[in-house]
Amino acid sequence: ATTYLVPYSREEYTKMAKSLKIVPGQPRTHYHGVVETRHPTTLAWLILADRRMSGFILPPSEVWRPSLQRLVGPARPNESCEDFCTRSGQRCVAKELAFINQCNFLRTHFSCEAGCGQNLGADLPCYVTSSKRDTSRQCLTTDAAPTCSGKHPDTQRLCACVP
Repeated sequence: ATTYLVPYSREEYTKMAKSLKIVPGQPRTHYHGVVETRHPTTLAWLILADRRMSGFILPPSEVWRPSLQRLVGPARPNESCEDFCTRSGQRCVAKELAFINQCNFLRTHFSCEAGCGQNLGADLPCYVTSSKRDTSRQCLTTDAAPTCSGKHPDTQRLCACVP
């Protein structure tokens, strides 16, 4: 059987998953961003490789790398990354947020006293500032594609801005 290497990003995964008749939403059972599946009609093997995580298997021209000029920093509580970046004289690019959607990045900007967890929400990656939340004092990441516009009164975003 023929095998194809197919680069993808989180932003386009849902659409791709529907056409391949696999679980949409976010990649499941992946290892370093690689998902192995079969084409629903031809049954050819497909190796789906995340452009941000699978540099070991993708040709260099297909790999996405973080901007060398990016500014990473914490927004104010209930402030979006769009607003934080504008205030910093830069702009938010959602593509950059996925690179910092990791506990090690959050820990360099927040204390994360209750550890690091995964959640869903437009305001992630973030630190939960409210003591009223069950995730209080946690740093949160997401499997979904982060957005620039998300904000929440109980959280503080970690943002990535570019000139």
